[in-house]
Amino acid sequence: MGIRGKWLRAKRGAWICAAGAFAAAVIVAVYAAVVPTGQTLPAGSKATPFALTVFSSPSLPPEVQAQEAATAPLLFDRDTTTQHVAFDVSSVQAAFESPQSVSAIKIFGPAPYLLSVKADAGGSFQSIAGLENLNLTALPAAWNTFTAAAPVTTGKILLTLTPATGGSASGLNEVELWTTAAPVTVKSGAALLAQLLGPTPPPQGRAYTALNSSATPTTAVVTPNDNSQTLATNTFKFTLDRDPAHFVRVYLTYEQFGQGSLVSVRRLINASQPATSQAGGSPILPNSVWSTQVERINPAVLIRGINTIQFKVLSSSFTNGGFTVRNVRVVGELDDGANTIETISANQPDALGNNPVEALYDGDLATGWQPYPADQPIEAVAPSVEFVFRRPTQMEAVSLYLSAPIAGQVQLSVKQAGVWSDFPAEAGVAFDTGWNTISVPATVPPESRAYEGARLTFSGGSGSSAEVREFLFVGSGVGGRTVPPKIFIAFPDAGQFYGRVGYVQGFVEPWNNGSGNATMTLGGQTLVQVSGTIDGVRNKDNVGLAAQADS
Repeated sequence: MGIRGKWLRAKRGAWICAAGAFAAAVIVAVYAAVVPTGQTLPAGSKATPFALTVFSSPSLPPEVQAQEAATAPLLFDRDTTTQHVAFDVSSVQAAFESPQSVSAIKIFGPAPYLLSVKADAGGSFQSIAGLENLNLTALPAAWNTFTAAAPVTTGKILLTLTPATGGSASGLNEVELWTTAAPVTVKSGAALLAQLLGPTPPPQGRAYTALNSSATPTTAVVTPNDNSQTLATNTFKFTLDRDPAHFVRVYLTYEQFGQGSLVSVRRLINASQPATSQAGGSPILPNSVWSTQVERINPAVLIRGINTIQFKVLSSSFTNGGFTVRNVRVVGELDDGANTIETISANQPDALGNNPVEALYDGDLATGWQPYPADQPIEAVAPSVEFVFRRPTQMEAVSLYLSAPIAGQVQLSVKQAGVWSDFPAEAGVAFDTGWNTISVPATVPPESRAYEGARLTFSGGSGSSAEVREFLFVGSGVGGRTVPPKIFIAFPDAGQFYGRVGYVQGFVEPWNNGSGNATMTLGGQTLVQVSGTIDGVRNKDNVGLAAQADS
């Protein structure tokens, strides 16, 4: 399976390559000291406001005030290539869903303004010490952090922009509001759902319950003979209270009875909207067991406001294709500054299945991964774990939690413009039980800190029983939020196929990068692409496996 077509190259491509080479030269010349902090995680997290109010200068014409209001959401759209433009002194009020302990503000790149930040305190806005009259005109083209003299707990922040001379910027690209709250890791959509339904939901998680118009609004019985009236009761609705661009990941979840897989259920998300996702409906795998389905979906097929999810049987000829669904939800994970990791892999196998590398990123300090497991062979000379990010991310720090002091050496490497560069290895004695944080050396310029991945390499510690219980990469995304393009597969998730047939369901992000829709092929055949949804079927004869036995 692949994507064909010409994706536009970023204008900064040549600059990034040069910066990557420069950063590599800088990194090997400096040391990033390890700071053990025991049970305290020093890293904070990003909080995204869900509502904005713009207060433009009354001297501006109404159409210009409307333009300011229209671009204000671009301040928090997780895309550093877009910008908000203020034409006179104006303010943007950012409201949180609950009070946050705001400790810093990040600004991407230069902007032709002075910025002052205030916090709501009992109905009036008060200046935040350390965040007053910040001159943004000469900032580097990177994330720049301004720290408050002391954290301020508030439910609303007021950003006041005053036009200033100097520099060549025409607007403000992006803003991030950071808090003292430690980030919480969630390893999967199923884990996110379970935690949101549990007693301690993760702060970056959001759950939206979808209901239908029947007397039993949480449940729908779907049959092959549904008509327009019954199809209406098979349609669930929920209201999304924020811009879907705020989410790093989104999942459609529901419980189903009568079919054994999510690909057996036809579901249509926002079928009447220009951006829609319609997939599933075969193969028919009848069963009599309730199961929970969790399917990753593209946030871009959602809208702020009312969204619909309809379930149906793909064809009335599928006489055994009926099913029941209940507890339909959409759950999402907001960008908290520490959930950019997309995939994790180790360079040695888990031969016995008791040393899963995924335990590094499951939010559970009771589970971990051992570089030097005593009960199975270590095939790599230097065991390592590689973390791939969804997009280039400007690093603030990495933190790892150890179950015990570790022997040998630990080396952090970072990937930039496709090239790996190593920080100098740190002696294991520099680490301690609990959290250990490695920050980027101050000598590395901010614009040279955007990385595509990170790697931990362990050496000389054979016999050590220490586990890495958790790994966090803290930073801020750089560039477009869907760059580079990527394919996400929801099914199969474990190599499933039926007889001679394999079913594939997922999406490509973005489905259109400005140069036209992506062309997708599956098993050598072009897929019909609607809003980036992947919904295809191929048999063994299509993919060169004609001689292979059926299953």
